[in-house]
Amino acid sequence: LCSMSSTQTLRRSVIPLTRSHYETILSCSWSPDGRLIASGSFDESVKVWDAKTYRLVKTITLDSKENCRSSRCAHEVWCCSWSPDGSLLALALKGLKVQVWDMTTYILVAILKHEKREVTCCSWSQDGTLLASASSNYNEIHVIMLWDAKTYSLISTFTSHTKSVQYCSWSPDGTQIASASADCTMKVWDVKTHSLVVSLTTNTEESLWCCSWSPDGCQIASTSNEGIVNVWDAKSYSVVSLKHSNERVSCCSWSPDGCQIASTSNEGIVNVWDAKSYSVVSLKHSNERVSCCSWSPDGTLLASSSYDRTIKVWDAKRYSLVYTLKNHFRAVESCCWSPDGKWIASGGRDSIVMVWDASTQIFLDLKGMGVNREGVIIPFKQFSVDYIFHYV
Repeated sequence: LCSMSSTQTLRRSVIPLTRSHYETILSCSWSPDGRLIASGSFDESVKVWDAKTYRLVKTITLDSKENCRSSRCAHEVWCCSWSPDGSLLALALKGLKVQVWDMTTYILVAILKHEKREVTCCSWSQDGTLLASASSNYNEIHVIMLWDAKTYSLISTFTSHTKSVQYCSWSPDGTQIASASADCTMKVWDVKTHSLVVSLTTNTEESLWCCSWSPDGCQIASTSNEGIVNVWDAKSYSVVSLKHSNERVSCCSWSPDGCQIASTSNEGIVNVWDAKSYSVVSLKHSNERVSCCSWSPDGTLLASSSYDRTIKVWDAKRYSLVYTLKNHFRAVESCCWSPDGKWIASGGRDSIVMVWDASTQIFLDLKGMGVNREGVIIPFKQFSVDYIFHYV
């Protein structure tokens, strides 16, 4: 099984008894030490998995009755964010709030409310002392809120965006926050003075979807609804606009060394840009939306997930396809590498979290049990190659 060609498409499945979740998984995230995986779903729950035994450690069920406009979707999980030391997990919820959970006791320690606003994103500062959350309200001002991570008190509210704040990103030194908005601007905020540093716009009216600082903090990349990747100088605020496609560019990600920028689009293309010359190599994932891209920790590989139900792994130097991972039944929304680069976790609209061995491409779907050829229920620790079913 492990001797198959590295460029071969792999389809392996274990017959499931239950699913990881019951609705779409929009976020899956490794703890900083690589021991745990958190998956957040539209089924209003977060599941925590042991990354060595692949057993379910805890199901965090979110209360859908508390202070929300619609109990049906009030606690859909849009984002899971681990604190830098791995002791806390922040959840961005559609139901107007951020919840913070202690990951040693699995106790809810804080509820940070965005009054009348849906929370779209949350992100910890690099030292773990601050937490930023972004939100939207279709009829009011859209804000970024800054919280003290010890007292959970509100430090400041940044108000300047006129439409939904899609994403917020900390500078590497933790002194500034960049925010991308549907109002066609990216704004940079000073964390110490709680003031707006600059509001950045281009000549086109393009809703922004994502923003990301380079590892050295010298540049900021943003993506737009019109197929553009903008790369801003973080001091002069001059901009280089890169045409990715004719449709939305939903994701951009810097390589660990800051020399490359990967971007994904609804047209099924992954573009890898040189961060100095802005030359580009286009990688064709599929004809469907590429939802996410993620660099391996050493920067040698790039994983992309797509609505075609696959994850593809690319050689980041040769720009060639290494292998294709096929086992999801519906669109894949997210993929991420483990901190040691040995595993890839993926989640999507089939409600299943899968963990792939990056060297052998063998996967484990996190459901707790499977069925062997004789119909006998077996736990994952007893799985071998003989228990893996193949389908076309």
